[in-house]
Amino acid sequence: MYPANPKLGLAHLGASTFFASAHPSESCGSNGLPLTPNSIRIYGRARALHLINHPHLCSYVDIHRGKHERIMVIQEYYLLNIWTAAEKYPEIRIPHGLAQVAHQVIQGLVYLNNFGTVNCNLSPDNILIDPYGQAKLYNYGLYYMTEAGTAVSFPLGSIQYTAPEILLQGGSQEGGAGGATVSGNPAWDVWSLGVILVEVILGYSLFSR
Repeated sequence: MYPANPKLGLAHLGASTFFASAHPSESCGSNGLPLTPNSIRIYGRARALHLINHPHLCSYVDIHRGKHERIMVIQEYYLLNIWTAAEKYPEIRIPHGLAQVAHQVIQGLVYLNNFGTVNCNLSPDNILIDPYGQAKLYNYGLYYMTEAGTAVSFPLGSIQYTAPEILLQGGSQEGGAGGATVSGNPAWDVWSLGVILVEVILGYSLFSR
């Protein structure tokens, strides 16, 4: 895509943090036992993401559970994303370059589908470019580890890249229109990727406001 430059965008460790939603005090399940804290549910599911090994998916390095339902995720990270890379290297915007990026992103999404989940968090910030011009998806496990967003109190993804059927559901990513299940609907990611590619071609954000 562009000349390899190992000094540019060397692999870093990226850290993201968020809070799991807390259960109401003294709440119990149908069996009468206390509910498992959502942070523990997230921690357990996130451990499975360590098994993912794909050239177009950033590796999950570690996950920590802190006080007050705080979760911290450590992941492989690169400084260039698809937007900043397109500004620095115009050849990414030509048909061949853009098709190469799209193909690599789709390979990563197909792997996630086979893993049993979807991304549901695609944005230009989460499509990183490594020093050799290879696209790598970042922070793709949020939907999986939060069980379709049921373990957190915030919506997943960026609204300007969210599929219309999710917005029609009021931001809910489970059940309802679009054939959504806990494993997700791959069509959501197709929409998000399409919007991102159009923005790269045009050079500006479609829904900046």
